[in-house]
Amino acid sequence: MKIKLLDSMVFNRIAAGEVVEKPASIVKELVENSIDAKATVISIEIEDGGKKKIVISDNGQGIEKDDLNNAFMPHATSKISKVEDLDTIHTLGFRGEALASIASVCHIYASSKTENDEVGHSIRIDGGLFSEVNEVARNKGTTIEASDLFYNAPVRAKFLRRSKIEESEITHLVEKFMLAHPEISFLYVVDGKQIYNTISSELSDIIYTIYGKEVYDNLIKIDAEEDGMRLSGFIISPKYSKVNRTNQTLFVNGRYVENYLVSSAVQGAFEPFLMKGRFPIYILSLTMPSDTVDVNIHPTKREVKFENPNRVFGFVRRQIENGLIMANHIANFEVRVNSIENETLESDTRAPENTQSFAHVPVADIEPLPSKEGMSYRDNGPDEKIAYPKREVEIETKTVKQPLPDFMNITIEKTVPVNKIGGRIFFDQTESVHASEIEAGKMLENKFLTASVKDEMKILGTLFATYIVVEYADKAYFIDQHAAHERTLYDKLCKQVENSEVLKQPLLFPFELKTTEKERIKLIETVPVLEKLGFNLKESKLGFEISAVPLILSGIDLSKFFESVLADESIFDKSTSQIMKERLSQYACKHAIKAGDHISNDEIAYLIDAMRKGVLLCPHGRPIVLELEKRDFEKMFKRVL
Repeated sequence: MKIKLLDSMVFNRIAAGEVVEKPASIVKELVENSIDAKATVISIEIEDGGKKKIVISDNGQGIEKDDLNNAFMPHATSKISKVEDLDTIHTLGFRGEALASIASVCHIYASSKTENDEVGHSIRIDGGLFSEVNEVARNKGTTIEASDLFYNAPVRAKFLRRSKIEESEITHLVEKFMLAHPEISFLYVVDGKQIYNTISSELSDIIYTIYGKEVYDNLIKIDAEEDGMRLSGFIISPKYSKVNRTNQTLFVNGRYVENYLVSSAVQGAFEPFLMKGRFPIYILSLTMPSDTVDVNIHPTKREVKFENPNRVFGFVRRQIENGLIMANHIANFEVRVNSIENETLESDTRAPENTQSFAHVPVADIEPLPSKEGMSYRDNGPDEKIAYPKREVEIETKTVKQPLPDFMNITIEKTVPVNKIGGRIFFDQTESVHASEIEAGKMLENKFLTASVKDEMKILGTLFATYIVVEYADKAYFIDQHAAHERTLYDKLCKQVENSEVLKQPLLFPFELKTTEKERIKLIETVPVLEKLGFNLKESKLGFEISAVPLILSGIDLSKFFESVLADESIFDKSTSQIMKERLSQYACKHAIKAGDHISNDEIAYLIDAMRKGVLLCPHGRPIVLELEKRDFEKMFKRVL
C-alpha cells in the first residue's frame, strides 16, 4: 500500500478529534487564548448547550490583519518559536492546534483589532475554507464565533449529549476560569440569560458568587512558600464537605488541572477531620518554576507531571495541615442542620453493661478485633447505621470519691517516652505544625478552649446520658462524650506509635505473600516503612514471608493490608500512625466511654480539659462540640426577632 501525505482538511479533522471533544472544549481553548492575550474583560455566550453557537469576546491585544488568516492554520502560534520554549511554557496555549481544529468542524466568524490598527478586520471559515479578510468597525480585542458544531461530521454530532448536560459542562469550566483569574471580569450568558457578570475582585468574592454564603463563611486561607513553590487559595472547613470531588479545584501555574498527587495530599490532610465517604472542598493555586512541571503530556493539557513529586506532595500536605490546625472545629447549630445533606449518621449508642470507668487498659487484655468491631462506620458506605443488639440491663451509677485515674493512659507499649513539649501530636508529618504551636494559642482564639472548666464554666450535666452540657459566656456547649474520649485516646495512640518501638506479635506459621515481579520491586522499596510499623518480612521464592506483625494489627487480613500498601502511591510520605489510622481508630472507639455511660462532673471536667488539647473532631470526622448561643435560644422562643 502506497504511503501518501494527507490533505490539510483531513489531518485537521483528525486533530479535531483530540482537541474538540465537546462544546466545552471549544470554550476552553478560546478563553485560554483570551487570557494569553492579556484580556481584562472576557464575554462568553452559548446557545443550545454550545452546539448551536459559542461566542467568545475579549479586550485583549488583538490579532493583526496579516496574522488573522495564519491564526487558523495548523501548528501556527505566537507563543513559542523554538523547541527550548517547550521547557519553559508560561502561556495556557502553545501548540497551535486549537483554532485550526475548531475551524475544521464549525462555521467560524472571527474579528479582531489591535491597539495600533485604525480599524478591525474579520474573516469567515467554513469547514477549513477561508474567506477574504475584510475591514470591520470594532474596539480593541478579539471576537470568535463558532456555530453549528460538527455540522460536517454527523457521526461525531450524534454523540453529543443533551444540551443541558453540555451547558452544565461549560458552566463548570467557566467557574474554573473565574476562580483561576479573579482579576479578570467575566460575563457568561446562556441562551440570552445572564448567569455570571463578575468584576475584577478578590478570590473570596468569586467563591461567594459561585458557592454561596455557607462556603464563604467556612473559608480557610492558605498562603505559603517553600523552595520556589507557592501554594495559595482556600480550603473549606471540614464542617462543610461533599460526597464527591466535584468541587475540588487546582491550578498549576494558572492552568486548571486534575492531579492525583495533589488531590491525595489534600485528602490525606483532611482525613482525620472527615467522615468516611466525604471529600473536602478546595480552591488552590500551586505556582512553581515552569521548568519543574511538564504540561505537555495530555491532548487537552488537563494533566501535569512534576519533576519532584515527593517534594510537591509533602509541601502541599504540610500547608493544608497547618491551615486545618488553625481552623475552628466547633460546630454551630446552623451548620449542623444545613450541612448534613440528609445523611444518616452512624450511631455509637449501645446499652451499657455497667458504668464505664476510665481505668488503664493494658494491651495484653485487648483481644484482636474482628474487621468491623469497634468502628464508628461501615466499609460499605457512610450512610449505613450500625445496629447493636438490644439488651435489658440495669444501669449502675458510681460516684468517684478518689483522685481520678488517668483515663488517657491506654498504651500499646511497656514504656512510653515523655514528650518534652507536653502537647499532643495528631499530625506527625515531617516539618509539620508542632504541639508547641498549638499550646501557644495559635490554633484558635475561641476562649472556650482556654477557660477553666471548674472556675469559669458551669457543668449542667449530661443529656440522654450521651451529651455533656456546659454553660459558658452566654453560650451552651453540647459535647459528645464518646467522640471526645475517642479522640483523646486516638491521639494518645498515634503519639505512642510515632515515638515508640511498636510491640510485635510473632506468627505461629509464617504468612506467604505471593507477589508479581512489579509488586515485589515495590515491596522491596517499602520494607523500611513496613519494618518501622512492626512487620518482620523477608523475600521468598513466591514473594515475601511474613513472620511477625505489629501487635495492634494482630488479626488483620494480611492479604488485604498489603494489597492496600501496594496500591498506595504516597506510602513513603505517610507517617506510621497515618498508615495504621483505621486500626488505631478501632481501638480508640472500642475503649472510649459510650453513649449511655454515666459520668460524674469531675470526670466531665477532666474529659473537657483533655479534649481541648486536640482537634475537636472524632477520628472519623464527626464534630465533638456543638455551640448554641443564648441569642439562638431567644430566637427559638420568639423573645427576639
